[in-house]
Amino acid sequence: MLLRVLTIAVAACASLGCQKSAEPPPPSAAQPSALTKTEPAPSLRPPEFPFVAPAPWQSRKKDAPAIPPPDVDAEVWRAFVTQNEPLQIKTPRWQALAPRETVEVAMPTVSKYRCVVTPLSIVTEANDFGTKLKAWVMTRRLLCSNDGWQSWTEYSHTARLPTEGEREMESVPQAFIREREPDQSVRQTFVLLRSDKEQLEATTGPPRILPGVRVDED
Repeated sequence: MLLRVLTIAVAACASLGCQKSAEPPPPSAAQPSALTKTEPAPSLRPPEFPFVAPAPWQSRKKDAPAIPPPDVDAEVWRAFVTQNEPLQIKTPRWQALAPRETVEVAMPTVSKYRCVVTPLSIVTEANDFGTKLKAWVMTRRLLCSNDGWQSWTEYSHTARLPTEGEREMESVPQAFIREREPDQSVRQTFVLLRSDKEQLEATTGPPRILPGVRVDED
């Protein structure tokens, strides 16, 4: 009786196409295993943005003269990069940013980050009726990436030039970059932009501590 039952089971398994349990097949070339090393993504060029020259503003009032835009080439934009932890010894300097170009900012050689500043963008701000110009609004963006420009973060810097009054910096954000070193220490760097008429070649920078050098009291 037992032999008959086994014979029937074998026949049924053969008809249904039963297979022996086996080890899972090795991953194919199209599907690499989790242990397969992947090649790093290639580094790309920083993104570039075309400069768009501003046009004169025209009021909706009849016979009102057009108002010319600000002189782009007279604009002074600067970038400042300073490492505050650990304090850098070399005095950081302001970097001039040509207004019509995408400019790469000089970063510390040890930094994995690369930053660029977009060309100057100028738009108008008028009243609701389009009859009076309130201000010219100028913006540049700071872009920073640490993966070869596969991705990046952006920080907008905006200056407002009223038709009546003085230039205003609407926002002065700064990129605060932290990078971990092989010894697990953290290096901190600030990158910021300015737009004003002051052309400072250098700032005092962070203090440099010189052991054994006497400092006079104030």
